[in-house]
Amino acid sequence: MIGQRIAIHAAKKIVAFPDTPAYREFNDAVSNALGHDCLGKIPTGAVVAIAILKNARQAQGDTAIPQGDELLFGDFTPGMWMWELSDVQPLDPPVPARGHQGLWNFEMPRPMSV
Repeated sequence: MIGQRIAIHAAKKIVAFPDTPAYREFNDAVSNALGHDCLGKIPTGAVVAIAILKNARQAQGDTAIPQGDELLFGDFTPGMWMWELSDVQPLDPPVPARGHQGLWNFEMPRPMSV
């Protein structure tokens, strides 16, 4: 799996509610990364990007964890997995897809010809 291209799926349900500080912080970080406000427009239930899985390691008590905005994008408690990605390519528009817990196979639909 390391070195292979993977699809990044956005869950169907948003865990944080828009009126909470955690959601606003997350939205601000995503908006800054995209260069425009995306409040209420974060795609859900879709593959939003593809990337190469560069490395994966399990968080331990002495593991260096991401800092800054990256802390908003994952759970870095001991035992959780951290994935380092490279060559991240956002999909515009996102590709609707049913997600699953853990790793699962996804075949990118082919563009339709006219």
